[in-house]
Amino acid sequence: MTVGLAIRSLVRWAVAATSVLGFSPSAHALTAQTITFPALANTPFTSAPPTPAATASSGLPVSYASTTTGVCTISGSAITFVSAGTCSITASQAGDATYAAATPVTRTFNVTKGVNTISFPALPNTPFTSPPPTPAATASSGLPASYASTTTGVCKISGSTITFVSAGTCSITASQAGNANYAAATAVTQSFSVTAGECPESCAQGRISIRS
Repeated sequence: MTVGLAIRSLVRWAVAATSVLGFSPSAHALTAQTITFPALANTPFTSAPPTPAATASSGLPVSYASTTTGVCTISGSAITFVSAGTCSITASQAGDATYAAATPVTRTFNVTKGVNTISFPALPNTPFTSPPPTPAATASSGLPASYASTTTGVCKISGSTITFVSAGTCSITASQAGNANYAAATAVTQSFSVTAGECPESCAQGRISIRS
């Protein structure tokens, strides 16, 4: 047997062996890849969520998933807040014919309580004998405001109904205590004058009779 024939026989045997064992002469190991995922900033519930910006060393697109859907969800790269709490976003890259799947990377940040502010329109000066004004405070959270009088010798309040006690300066404070998603609002006070009431008709008639 010539040397050339022997080499050709050896090559044919090697090809047949690799085929039987499930290998392909063209097969090669997949290239490893890694994910870089910058930290996500703590964000108030009422602010725009941060945008994740993970990248894979392969250049292939990264996909995201939330592992805390009670606090935040994600579609594409858009995070949506559900409640205040801890939000965890995982970045993954599944690989392809050239690159192996990357090890997923998770970033966690706090969704803090949202800002809550009170808008409380001024209350008009009102005669003691006229119906009291109705306070109309609102909170940016949409939660209901509560009221209290800090001048109970002049006016009292129950719910949103003011009752005059005497003429003077009436001060009504609007508060909103917040909840699991919203911080307590800074209280806002509006003051107005309860002026001396006009003498009713019966009173005026009495004065006329006395003069007569």
